[in-house]
Amino acid sequence: MALQRSTPGPLDEQRLREALAQLDGMQRALTTLLGRSPAQDAGEALRAAIAELPEARPAIRLLGTFTVEFNGRPITLGAGGKSVAVLKFLAASGTQTVPRDRILEALWPEVPASVAASRLRSALHALRRIFSEQGGARGTRGGEVVAYDHGQYLLFPGTLLVTDVDLFEDAWAQGQASDRAGDRDLAVAAYERAERLYRGDFLEQDEYLDWTSVRREQLRDAYLTLLARLAHLYVESGEDLAAISCCHKILRRDDCNEEAYRLLIEAHGRRGDRNAASRWYDICERELVRALGMPPSVATRSARDAALRAAGGTEPARLATAG
Repeated sequence: MALQRSTPGPLDEQRLREALAQLDGMQRALTTLLGRSPAQDAGEALRAAIAELPEARPAIRLLGTFTVEFNGRPITLGAGGKSVAVLKFLAASGTQTVPRDRILEALWPEVPASVAASRLRSALHALRRIFSEQGGARGTRGGEVVAYDHGQYLLFPGTLLVTDVDLFEDAWAQGQASDRAGDRDLAVAAYERAERLYRGDFLEQDEYLDWTSVRREQLRDAYLTLLARLAHLYVESGEDLAAISCCHKILRRDDCNEEAYRLLIEAHGRRGDRNAASRWYDICERELVRALGMPPSVATRSARDAALRAAGGTEPARLATAG
């Protein structure tokens, strides 16, 4: 029988996505009613979404520390070795079936195919034992952790597999769509939800595995782009502290991001903090010269000058003539 995912019950994947999109509208309504935005931890949001589904569902976190839950029940993976490596690889493929050759090439690239296939069978046996010792994979088709058919593997068959990467990318896409439509509030709400879900880089504990690198960079780029756009939206609405927070998050991952430095300088200038604006320009100059061998751009120097004027007083001679 061909491998496929079933979505029994009244709430399928499309309806889940629609429900998550509607969450933004409810958040806006509650903000208006209560005068504040209801705080919701990203893990709680993930579990709340899964709780609406009719059967046991796996919830997998790939951003930051890798974890697996069934209906809020954590699965202890331990060191795991190659069994957990197989689980990560299949989870990263989401709802797609995965050819055996792709798994062998990714996890045992220098090993003869027959030996690699034997190691894969051993890893899958160990993976099934991990779940069996903790109550099994109840809610999957046949209680299977991994199903196999005609050279294809499928993780948690018969379930709607939910990962934080899926929810992050959905929120990011919803934010972009709302942004293009000119709905600032809905865009900000979606971007904020995506930002909360990004608790770390993709499989950050496996940064030296070749197969993780492209996906990690894709998601990191999306996250940094999201933060920059969110910072701009905060600036436009006069929320300088929120914009500053976004810029700090960008610089923790990319200390040569000139756009983030420029927004920091502008925000501190509007707040009247002349010293902070000047200090962030100096840091920007130092990091760009160190890493790229070039000074800040004309736009950043102009932002510094404008920030110092807005904050009051005259510009220090060194800053006024720098670059």
